[in-house]
Amino acid sequence: MTIDAYLTTSINGMIAQLNGDTPWSDATWQSYARLARKYPAVIVGKATYGIIQASSPDEFEKLGDPRVLVISRRMKKTGSAMHRVVPGPQSALAVLKRLRIKRALVIGGSKTLSLFLQADAIDKLIVDIEPQIFGEGIPLVDLPASWKRTYASVRVSQPSSKVARVTYSKAA
Repeated sequence: MTIDAYLTTSINGMIAQLNGDTPWSDATWQSYARLARKYPAVIVGKATYGIIQASSPDEFEKLGDPRVLVISRRMKKTGSAMHRVVPGPQSALAVLKRLRIKRALVIGGSKTLSLFLQADAIDKLIVDIEPQIFGEGIPLVDLPASWKRTYASVRVSQPSSKVARVTYSKAA
């Protein structure tokens, strides 16, 4: 099974402003949707799931209507049969295995990415960097000070004229 992660950050590593706003360019949103459509399942945290559902109820349809796993210990269920709540990374991996899904994409947020990194469950980390800086925001990851992993840079590309994409994979 392959678990990849995709997030967009500002130059200073913020995935959103403190109020949850993600002021990314249309080109970044389109690039994200193209990438996400390649995966039969996406994994998202409860807060990000709520933001997505509030912004556009058909947002997951734009991603190819994948199976959605919501990481939450408090949320009990979603309003869709294709969306399922699980308490953490190990439960998500077990559900994917049971459903015979071989590839999934973690799409946010910071806490969910951090949980999957700590579980050593991310095979590839795809980060789009927007040419913005905001003083306060939600950081890309929220990890203990002692946590460390080494990833190898696989590729640097430019999905649009103002965005750099850096793709990392697990170091051998």
